[in-house]
Amino acid sequence: MDATTRVRVVKGPRKLVKETTGDSTNTKRDCLAGGIMRTPEGKVKDKVKEFLHSRKVQSLTHPIEGAVGFYWMPVVGGMGSPFLDFVICYRGQFFGVETKATGVPTPRQKLIGKMVWQGYGIYEWGDDISLIPALTEWFDAWDTHPISGPPR
Repeated sequence: MDATTRVRVVKGPRKLVKETTGDSTNTKRDCLAGGIMRTPEGKVKDKVKEFLHSRKVQSLTHPIEGAVGFYWMPVVGGMGSPFLDFVICYRGQFFGVETKATGVPTPRQKLIGKMVWQGYGIYEWGDDISLIPALTEWFDAWDTHPISGPPR
């Protein structure tokens, strides 16, 4: 095996490790244990999930004691109705969230976001640098105004 095909992957529980390829630029890419590569958007989704778990928002695969919310990540992949990356219910408030590593939502994603907003839900999109603070602001406002919600 030459330097361009050598890969080191740490086996173990599901956690981020480094995979190093021995090309001339010596690039490093994040991957999950077991060698599953994470896309840049996948990394943003991981940050959103970390945020949701920190706010006691659970999923079917990550139940939390004393949870105050639930999230679901629809898998559409061309088979079924399109939607956003996250469907979240936090203390009774509906959120639709689209993650982006770069770029902007597609016209369809913008239309879905508009429909979420028209239904008095919250629609947010962005990368982890912009999305986590925006969600934090909404969640904090919802904690402060649980019946009427934050001013729109």
